[in-house]
Amino acid sequence: MPASLYLPDASIACNAFGIQRTVEPTIEPVTVAEAKVSARVQQSAEDTEWAEKITAARERCETNTLRALLTQRWRLTLDRFPWGGYRPRIPLFRPPLISVVSVKYYDTNLVLQTLDPSAYRVLTGKEPGCIEPVAYYWPYTAYYRAENVEIIYEAGYGTTADKVPATLRTAIKRLALAWMEEREESEMQEKVQTAFDLLCVPFKHCFDFGGAFE
Repeated sequence: MPASLYLPDASIACNAFGIQRTVEPTIEPVTVAEAKVSARVQQSAEDTEWAEKITAARERCETNTLRALLTQRWRLTLDRFPWGGYRPRIPLFRPPLISVVSVKYYDTNLVLQTLDPSAYRVLTGKEPGCIEPVAYYWPYTAYYRAENVEIIYEAGYGTTADKVPATLRTAIKRLALAWMEEREESEMQEKVQTAFDLLCVPFKHCFDFGGAFE
């Protein structure tokens, strides 16, 4: 279908997008008790700091792998639905994809619409997961307006820590321990962080943003 039917002004044909996490996971992949057992620590005086280090290690793991570890909610905005090809798919960042909560868009009359779930398929078997229209193309959206499309979805391995790959849980425990034992930057801490990054490598997801939503 010609692009002019969607967006007649070629100067705004680029489909800008934005991605943000709107709901954080409610638990961490590693508990404070588990981390302390690995460190052979019994006292509870530093439990709050342990919790902070575990959260920081999990965030670093997610940044390194471009994944979501435990169930969390994300918001993807697009200036328009993609044009290209037959049933153009919309990839959803931060695999693994669990479900799509809603797909909303402003139609050509600037009225906010909620797309019926029967109008699109959710493909969770791919990485990243994605959605595609049941019809040939996505609906028309408003002209000359940013963020016409909003997709809310949930991603992660699940709601319990045991669903997270053991390698990543081990990496998080080791990094949190290193940060607790070495409060200042040191050569040993640097080595542990390098080892942590290497443990994450097999799980790293390479998301190609270039043309992903065109």
